[in-house]
Amino acid sequence: MDTITFCIILGGVLFILYILLDKSKSNDGKIADSDISISNVKKSLDGFTPIMEKSLKTGYTEKSIEKQLEKYLRTKYKTVTTQYNLESISGSQIDIDLGRGILGIEIKIANQILKQANFDRMQGQVMGYKKNYKKNLILLICGENEDFEQTRIQDIERFCTEQDVEVMGKIITN
Repeated sequence: MDTITFCIILGGVLFILYILLDKSKSNDGKIADSDISISNVKKSLDGFTPIMEKSLKTGYTEKSIEKQLEKYLRTKYKTVTTQYNLESISGSQIDIDLGRGILGIEIKIANQILKQANFDRMQGQVMGYKKNYKKNLILLICGENEDFEQTRIQDIERFCTEQDVEVMGKIITN
């Protein structure tokens, strides 16, 4: 076998090995658990738009947004779990977990966390969830335009920044 033939065969074998060993995306094109990061999830969330559901009196609930987000994320990530049980906090469940404990997303409805009791509850949840997710935690606030004009939303952003938690806002559309 001459050198050129050997190099072509070796190159082909190395290419096949690269394809077989590349675990960043599974065969179905979804991001593998080992490659989940706060930056790629935030980028994915940029493409998510919650939609009002006409069958609901208010148009949306935390649960309806959770279902929409779950469906969206399942097209992008290998392991998506809703109402994921957190071992470090007895009886506590985060809305969406990616990668079996790698990254958590807690969903809140903007006009609900404007109320003091819900704001206080959210703070406790975030602090508890940080024990599991460390810096891999996103608070996703969904609401209507006018909800995001409230100063309470700025308080939430400030609190999350202090806790090293990412916060994202999404406008719910018709």
